[in-house]
Amino acid sequence: MGSGSENGKVLIVDGFDRYGADGSWAERTHSFNTAYFNSLIQASDLLISSCSNESIVDDDLDLNNFDVVVWFLGDESRSENTLITLEQAKLADYLENGGNLFISGDDIGFDLDIAHGNRELRHTLF
Repeated sequence: MGSGSENGKVLIVDGFDRYGADGSWAERTHSFNTAYFNSLIQASDLLISSCSNESIVDDDLDLNNFDVVVWFLGDESRSENTLITLEQAKLADYLENGGNLFISGDDIGFDLDIAHGNRELRHTLF
């Protein structure tokens, strides 16, 4: 994180797109981002930004501009690919450049490691 008068820059990435009949969340929208924000703002004096995972895929934001990335996926599943190949590559680049990642969600490890019917050709994080 930053030193002296500088604040650490944190990016919260909302990758939780699954909702409806096959997901645990019924509504198209949610406020899970707020829970992460409230926890982080109470813990320290940080500059906190947030975006959707599509903003990362579309190059609207560069993960390397942040000290910490909090990426949540909710119950995204291996049938929808928890992290598409491009997201994996961007996260791998971020980590290789010394970034700090907290990632949460369902089926992440399984999706990155075990082949399944909807699997993409992947660049793995680990």
